[in-house]
Amino acid sequence: MDHLKSCYEIASARTGNWQRFCLLNTDVLSSLLALSCRQQHDHDQISMIILQLLQAAISAPTSSEVKAKERKDRDKSEELENLGSETKFDPNNCSLLVQQIFNQVQLPNLTLFVKTFLLETSSAAIRWLAHGLIYAFYENSNEANKSKLMDVLFNLWSLIPVYGKRTPQFVDLIGFFTLNTKSLVHLLPEKISKAVKLLREQNEFVAKH
Repeated sequence: MDHLKSCYEIASARTGNWQRFCLLNTDVLSSLLALSCRQQHDHDQISMIILQLLQAAISAPTSSEVKAKERKDRDKSEELENLGSETKFDPNNCSLLVQQIFNQVQLPNLTLFVKTFLLETSSAAIRWLAHGLIYAFYENSNEANKSKLMDVLFNLWSLIPVYGKRTPQFVDLIGFFTLNTKSLVHLLPEKISKAVKLLREQNEFVAKH
């Protein structure tokens, strides 16, 4: 836990360096993704830090995160004032790193990752973190990998009734991806029909309860 915390402190302060480290060590992100699923049920804190490490590599910091970092940096300006631009997040590296993940993570493991962090976890904070991470996967993917990600989500769609109130982040992503994936246009009638069928069945169950 302490080692992971130290890694994240360095990665979040020097995201550019972290990105380059991951580009040079091509198994780092895929190993972290696999490790996160193994830790989730017993160690929420460890999983959270691993997700944050993944996010630091492929997802640009939000404006609030940037401001928080700037305040933190001012507090220890002497330590950080000599850091160059190479330490800053480089969005041009994101697609390379996401491609790296898709090249190394098999579909069953990607499915397990999505299921674990978008459906199974009871922590809304972890679900929103995973939501941002999977959105970053999508935004930095080519059409082939976008379709692969969509397959993962639709294969899990039938589990929606099982997880109930834990599913808003999952449903938000599947809706957005469905409307924005060009390669899915010819499959939209089938996908939408499948989605509506499930909703219709659930409405009938509720009506008869």
